[in-house]
Amino acid sequence: MTGRKDRVALRALRLAALYLAMVSAFVIAMTAVYALPQGRIMAHVRESLPLLKAEGRYPRPVLDKRQRAYMLDNYTDALMLDAAIVSTDRGPLYAAMGCFKGASTADDPIAALVQTAAGRRQNASPYAYYWHGYQLLLRPSLLLMTYGDIRYLNILLLSALAFWVATALRDRGGRLLAGTFLFSLVLAGFYLAPLSMQFSGIVYLTLLGTLAVLALDRRDALRQWGVELFLVVGMLTSFVDLLTAPLLTLGMPLAVALVLLGREERASRAWRSLLLAAGLSLSWAFGYAASWVTKWLAASAVLHSNIVRMAGSELLFRVGARDERSRVAEALMANFLKLFPMVRGETLLKSGVVHDWLASPYVLLLPLAIAVALWLLAFNRKPSEEIARALPVLWVAPLPYLWIAAASNHSAHHAWFTYRIQAVTVFAVSYALLASVDFERVRSRLRLRPRGPGAAADERSEPAEEGAASGRLG
Repeated sequence: MTGRKDRVALRALRLAALYLAMVSAFVIAMTAVYALPQGRIMAHVRESLPLLKAEGRYPRPVLDKRQRAYMLDNYTDALMLDAAIVSTDRGPLYAAMGCFKGASTADDPIAALVQTAAGRRQNASPYAYYWHGYQLLLRPSLLLMTYGDIRYLNILLLSALAFWVATALRDRGGRLLAGTFLFSLVLAGFYLAPLSMQFSGIVYLTLLGTLAVLALDRRDALRQWGVELFLVVGMLTSFVDLLTAPLLTLGMPLAVALVLLGREERASRAWRSLLLAAGLSLSWAFGYAASWVTKWLAASAVLHSNIVRMAGSELLFRVGARDERSRVAEALMANFLKLFPMVRGETLLKSGVVHDWLASPYVLLLPLAIAVALWLLAFNRKPSEEIARALPVLWVAPLPYLWIAAASNHSAHHAWFTYRIQAVTVFAVSYALLASVDFERVRSRLRLRPRGPGAAADERSEPAEEGAASGRLG
């Protein structure tokens, strides 16, 4: 018992030290980036203005112009650029803690950015209840390139990173794991993420967090260091994100962890995955929330202003505490419908939504998909022991809807981008479904020729060579 208490105390000290080190790194890094010279940053922002003005606040480069789920968020990108060029005469620490934006009479952030870049701003106002950690990359990038160049660089980097993650998932867990991971991101419109700085930060973190899970699993260290990893990921999410789709950085890496570790467990002990999911989720949530609160306290001390009260007021608004009517049902439906881009209704209560459904391809595709899934599970499923090992990933499936319900006001108002956290649900459900299917039996029923002696192993997402190499996943 004493030994166990000592291990718990040692881990608590390790987590506390890690937390303090991360917060210190955030403050130092933000101070350093706001010490960069303004001249070239301002020049490149001015060169970026024609593109932003031509596109407007919410351009829609793909699909129907009335479909909001595929809009870009130039509105927020303009705010981010504005915070990058507003300087103060009170030093880089003050600027870093305040992340000031130019005050303007214009309601349009792009018009306000034009005024700021032209030097016609009035008193700068603090945007201090976020860390604005994206400035750690944005300001150095603006020393070298324009907003349009940053988009192009994002396309290259996110594509390369996604390919790296897909390859690592395939090597570690098989084609099924890699395929369902990528499918869930595509369904949630992540190919647009590189075109909006507002969206891209959370995608970088999600992919990097998944790579970190795979790296720890490869070293048999996921159980030993998983809590620390998810604490760091939660803190980094708070550091860089502006409440776009933060749950992705928890849900996607956690789902991968449950898949990999679930294969080690006997079916009768699969309940242990729930304890694992709860522990890693709590670690992420603590890192995310505590990092935010620490920023409020630090900003209040540096700016000599009550940022805590400002942030608390904003938080109450986001969760809908100040709204007389409940928006939970509205938020859930609005976010769910965004997964179906050819249905334009925001809620099932909206007039015309039935017509939108009947006029869309989903009136045929969804019943067909459901029928195929039922056929696969009813007549082509694997033995129950194998299915039980695939099911723990479903623990993450409800997380997006719990988040949407908790932040109902924000999720209802910004459903056109918050809906992307449902990639977690799509990933978990599609993997659990397909991992429960015996595809050799399907081929036999459909009288299709197997592709080779390794086909059966591959369809079970457990490549023979990887299982032999690891000694754990076979």
